[in-house]
Amino acid sequence: MNQEIVTNLPKIKWRIVDEEKAKEAKIEVIDINKDTAFLCINIRDIPKGCCCIAEYIEMILDSGIVIVDRKE
Repeated sequence: MNQEIVTNLPKIKWRIVDEEKAKEAKIEVIDINKDTAFLCINIRDIPKGCCCIAEYIEMILDSGIVIVDRKE
């Protein structure tokens, strides 16, 4: 049986600014459509010392590796 599943994805678009640092950190962006792109992080690649995923995301945003556009 072929069923279509429709979800309401958030309109958040991540973009990599520094390709070299993103490769080192093993960070990727997965494009969903023109308004949505997800940040792909392997939990195993989060450096020791970061207490949580949110802290790691803050760190990569602050370091200029990625930026995020939120569209309402």
